[in-house]
Amino acid sequence: EPVTVQYEEGGSIVNSYVSPTLSTRQEKAKVDFCNSLIGISLSAQEMKTLCNKVQLGPAELLENDAVLKVTVPPTRSDILHPVDIAEDIGIAFGYNNIRKRI
Repeated sequence: EPVTVQYEEGGSIVNSYVSPTLSTRQEKAKVDFCNSLIGISLSAQEMKTLCNKVQLGPAELLENDAVLKVTVPPTRSDILHPVDIAEDIGIAFGYNNIRKRI
């Protein structure tokens, strides 16, 4: 539940804000980067579908399907960088489905 935090000085409110901030934000990751990091070869559309599956949606494809833009909800504070997006794609794809290579 949101709470308004107020700072008082001399009996007057000098600053206030609402916490927690429950807004979504956008993050981007290159499709080639995700494929390379995970060791798979998924299409941009397949990645978009997987992102929606793990609550990183609605996902969009940009720059002729070369970049994936995801919507990060406030409940996913673990998504900070493109590598985090790639990790979630790997989880949604299934680590057991990744072919082992040397």
